[in-house]
Amino acid sequence: MDDPRRFLGEDPEVAEHHAPVPPTLSEMDRAVALLQGPPKMPRRTIGWVLAVCLFLGLGGVIGDHYLDGGNGIATKPSATTRPSPQTDLNAPLSSLMGLKNLSPRPAPAIGLTEADGKRVTLASFLGDVVVLSFFDARCDDICPVLGSELAQAAVDLGARASKVVLLIINSDPLATSTASVSPLVGRVLGRRAPWHFLTGTLRQLNPIWSAYGVTIEVQRSSNLVAHNDVLYFIDPEGRLRLMAVPFADETVHRRFSLPTALEKRWASGIATEAESLLGAPS
Repeated sequence: MDDPRRFLGEDPEVAEHHAPVPPTLSEMDRAVALLQGPPKMPRRTIGWVLAVCLFLGLGGVIGDHYLDGGNGIATKPSATTRPSPQTDLNAPLSSLMGLKNLSPRPAPAIGLTEADGKRVTLASFLGDVVVLSFFDARCDDICPVLGSELAQAAVDLGARASKVVLLIINSDPLATSTASVSPLVGRVLGRRAPWHFLTGTLRQLNPIWSAYGVTIEVQRSSNLVAHNDVLYFIDPEGRLRLMAVPFADETVHRRFSLPTALEKRWASGIATEAESLLGAPS
C-alpha cells in the first residue's frame, strides 16, 4: 500500500529519521484524563469576561436611552422632502420651487367627480389658468402646507384670482369615494379662489396619476400612503407650461410644516407664475 505521506509531499524515509516521536499514554492515563474533563478557565479570566459583558450591556442601555429620549422609541432628525439648499429662503424663486419650463403641449385629460357628485373635466376650465396639484384625501401629508400656500397665492393675486383655478386630484388609493374627502381641504383653502377637489375610482385615477408622473406607495402594515409631490401650471389654452416641486419638513410622527417665511415665498411664486400665464390685464 502506498504511504499516505507521499501525497502530502513528505518523504517517509526522511520523516522516519527526523519526526519527533509523540509521547504515548497508557490506557489508564487516558481514562484518568477523560474523567477530569476539559481544562478549567482560571477565575481571573472569568472575572474579566464578566466585567466586559457588564460594561457592554450598560453601554447599550445608556445608548438606547439617549437615542430614544428615554421613551423607548428611536428618534431621528426630521426629514425634508427636498435637499436643504432648495429650502434656503434666499435662493432664487425658480430654485426654491424646483421650477421647470415644459414644452407647451395639451395637458392630459381629466374627468373626475367633486364631493357633491358633480363631474368636472379639465376642458371646462379653458380660458383660465389651472394650478394642478395632488392631495391625500385625508389631508394628513403635505396638504396643509401646500393648501396654505395656494390660499395665500389667491390673496396675492387679488382680483385676478377669479381667473385662476386651483384643481386638486385625490392621491389616496385607500380613500377614493366622495364621502371620504376630508373637509380640511376646504377649511385650508377657503373661498379665496375657485378650487375643486376631484376623486374617482382607481380605474379612473390611475391613468391620471400616471400621465402626470405621480407615484404612490401604500405601506400595507400601517396603511400609510406616500406619494411624490408635483404642481403643474396649465395655461388658458389647456397646455402644460410649468412644473414645480412642493416640499415640507416631515417629523417622525408624519407632521408636515414649513417656516412661515418659506410658505409666503412659495405663495408669491405660485401667484407670479399663474399671473404670467394670464398675460397682461385686459
